[in-house]
Amino acid sequence: MTNFLNEKYTHLGATRFAKLAPIICFLSDLLVLYYVTNQLLPRLLSPGIVKQMLSLRGIYLSMNDAKEVAQLFSHQMSFILFCFLVFHFVIYTLAFLKKKCPMKYIHNYAFFAVIFTVLEIALFLYSQGNISLLTFVSFWGYFFVWYGYKIFRKSELQN
Repeated sequence: MTNFLNEKYTHLGATRFAKLAPIICFLSDLLVLYYVTNQLLPRLLSPGIVKQMLSLRGIYLSMNDAKEVAQLFSHQMSFILFCFLVFHFVIYTLAFLKKKCPMKYIHNYAFFAVIFTVLEIALFLYSQGNISLLTFVSFWGYFFVWYGYKIFRKSELQN
């Protein structure tokens, strides 16, 4: 597999990779945002779970109130993720312009995204849950970017 990827990166070239990497990361971020807001949060913040969590703290709500609180939590998390996406858009734009610091950030961010995605997949397999196709697609996007930054030396990317 390494030879296959090295061949693809060689064909792509450092200049085109430097332009493509921020775009791939942004698209992967969009997939993660969609997955979290439309699949993960509704599962984790169902009104029943919120009602049970708050009852452990001594707060007893009706099911309608628990639904409102769950929606509030979900909207807050979606807003935080949207702010994260805006921040990354600025980083990706600077990397597209071949600034040094954002390129390092993207390389490290993609590395940790790969690590956390592998942990997420392992957790889903252990708990016998369903793994989303979006998880695999975003994994390969981040992996492509991380490995590409690893292959191309920083000096090649900034020329």
